Amino acid sequence: MYNFKRIAALGLAMTMVVGSSVTAFATESTSQDVSQAVTTAKEVVGTGSEEYIDKNVMKVTMPTDAAIAKFFDYKLDPQGLIAEAKNYAGTAVTGTATGIVFLNQANGKATISNTSDTFTITNKSSIPVDLGVAVGLSGGDITAISTTSDFSGSDATNAIYLGLKATNDIEHALSTTDTHYDALLLSGASQYATTYDTTAKKYVYAAKDNAKFSDFTFNLTGAINKSLGSDAWAQISGEVGQGRTVTPKTPPVVKLKVTLTPVADPLAATMKWASVTTNGVKTDVLQIAKTGAASGKGGFVAADVTKVYVNGRDTAFTIDDNGYINVTLEAIYGNYYNVTKAPFADAAAATKTAVKALIKNVKTTATSKPTFYGQL
Repeated sequence: MYNFKRIAALGLAMTMVVGSSVTAFATESTSQDVSQAVTTAKEVVGTGSEEYIDKNVMKVTMPTDAAIAKFFDYKLDPQGLIAEAKNYAGTAVTGTATGIVFLNQANGKATISNTSDTFTITNKSSIPVDLGVAVGLSGGDITAISTTSDFSGSDATNAIYLGLKATNDIEHALSTTDTHYDALLLSGASQYATTYDTTAKKYVYAAKDNAKFSDFTFNLTGAINKSLGSDAWAQISGEVGQGRTVTPKTPPVVKLKVTLTPVADPLAATMKWASVTTNGVKTDVLQIAKTGAASGKGGFVAADVTKVYVNGRDTAFTIDDNGYINVTLEAIYGNYYNVTKAPFADAAAATKTAVKALIKNVKTTATSKPTFYGQL
């Protein structure tokens, strides 16, 4: 009897364990048997929800105001004093630059040259950003500012030259009238990805861990007219040995204003260089189409486009019968060069090719219409 009880107890325990296991692994049934007429309609209500996140992320990295000011500090040194003393206002330096002299420290070594360190703006945004720059010269005793770095032609008697060089652009001479420079910083959308945060239980749109973004850079460069005498650089009075005084003249300072405007929710456009023939004449054009337009079609109509910006610059355009936006190379060239000084028809082929290479993106705008954006 004792053994029977032990066996029965063991069997009961096993039954309970097995029974518990069956309960634990049971799954909810997704079907039912209906054996009677359903005379009253059953209403079953599901759920509906939308997953939507803002993919307009703006993040632009640039130097502090104090750092920017240092980029545009320079010394006017017509006598080569800095190079001879190997010292730039208390900082030991190497280099042989004279005239317009910048202190370069970007590589960890103090050197001097006729070009400033690089002022870098990095667009880490998921969208393109309009960059507006107003730069000019102000103040100083030296007002004879050259428009050419070699002081040629009408600049032969001018004293100094200062120019601004930027990414995807030619060099621009600075003057006491602000030069307004517009650019469109490349979108970093390709460096972003959507993930699901299991803790916060939401979708997240953020830059990838190994994201690489495009830089936009500025440099200042300068030169002096070495054919001018000492009175161009200093106020001199009296004779040597007889109370002579020499007071250096003050050069102008560089002023810079920067604006950053995000381009929200742009739709995709494609861009390519093409050649169109009109009345037997071939013309190089930048051709723009809506991404996803039918083959051989651009998808644009007149109401879609009020302005076209090439590299951020307002540029003349036409829309052809197939819906392509066409921007001529001549119109783009006119935005980079003074066309009265260097007419497009007379420009060298290499110069035209170089201008093509500068073009990186386009944007279209129109009232109450989507903005389209494309980049090479």
